[in-house]
Amino acid sequence: MTSTSARDVTEIDAGIGARIRAPRNALKLPLQYVAGLVGVTYQQLQKYESGDNRISAAMLTKIAESL
Repeated sequence: MTSTSARDVTEIDAGIGARIRAPRNALKLPLQYVAGLVGVTYQQLQKYESGDNRISAAMLTKIAESL
């Protein structure tokens, strides 16, 4: 098993981000709009979508409800 640092993007993180980005883009919702709905900056939402930052279950639920 390969160890990863806390900052490494994992395949799972990137996959979750892609599953957030796809419906947001399909609905043609800007990052700023969705970020405002869930209470984060658009930069933070962008990091979630890219997999750069891990997303908590609570935030994932908020994003899912907003989409």
